[in-house]
Amino acid sequence: MRSETSSGYAFGDTDVAARRLQLVAQVFEPEMRSFLSCVQVRPRLAIDLGCGPGYTTRLLADVLMPTRTIGLDTSDRFIPMARAEPRDGVDYFRHDVTTTPFPVGPVDLMFCHLLLPHLQDPAAALCTWATQLGPAGLLLVDEVTNIRTTQPIFQRYLDMVETVMVERGGHLYTGKVVAQLDSIPGLEMVFSRQVELAVRTAQAADMFRMNLAVWGRMPNVQDLFPYGSVLEIESELEELTKSTFESEIVWEMCQLSYKASPLELGT
Repeated sequence: MRSETSSGYAFGDTDVAARRLQLVAQVFEPEMRSFLSCVQVRPRLAIDLGCGPGYTTRLLADVLMPTRTIGLDTSDRFIPMARAEPRDGVDYFRHDVTTTPFPVGPVDLMFCHLLLPHLQDPAAALCTWATQLGPAGLLLVDEVTNIRTTQPIFQRYLDMVETVMVERGGHLYTGKVVAQLDSIPGLEMVFSRQVELAVRTAQAADMFRMNLAVWGRMPNVQDLFPYGSVLEIESELEELTKSTFESEIVWEMCQLSYKASPLELGT
């Protein structure tokens, strides 16, 4: 899950949240790298939407080698963290990605990874981003459609997350929602594919544990769940970080590639 947006970030932008995002970037790197490698052109300007501390931005730069790569995020904490690891041709700006115009543009390629669950209207966000693409611009959307698990504590955690997200106007499995959109003004589908990412139990438990350490203490969560149940799940997740199991949880991802539609953009 990514950084703060205008609708608020359910999982915070603390140091713990930053460490979690580093782990998420490591876990999802093979899936992201495979998706980005489908791009057949070298973009001049690529943007990482909701860049957090910059892990996905640097991956975007490494794989596609754009002339310029920009990370956009609203977090006052994450942008300085991202800039603390300078890279030629890579920069970061504090900007709400649901607000246009972007501080740079027109954009050749945008990358959206695990961001849409934190936006109240994902379809509107896609329409907004379309207006910032250049004539041959691409928008890559990489979101979760489902998470399968045979580990009961993981399922309890995921049920809790889904409740929190719905309470905030979001949806954990936004990839499923976006994939079912008939049409998006300003965009034309290039391809859509479903992929799976199996994650080691210890890694998943560590990601979930760090998430819960941040948002499990928030007042709105305390209104939804007894504090004792939050502590119980957190303790069990801590134990699972020592697990050696390999196949207890699988992320189902929807990788969507869109191109700018000149006809719709001109209307």
